[in-house]
Amino acid sequence: MIRTFIDAGVLIAAARGVGIVAERALTILEDPNREFET
Repeated sequence: MIRTFIDAGVLIAAARGVGIVAERALTILEDPNREFET
């Protein structure tokens, strides 16, 4: 598992769903090998 701390900018980019930035953000969020930390 990859331990990941998500920045608010990643969540905003994924929610807006526009362009390459949104695609990269969704790739991170949908990665089954990641464990999200708070």
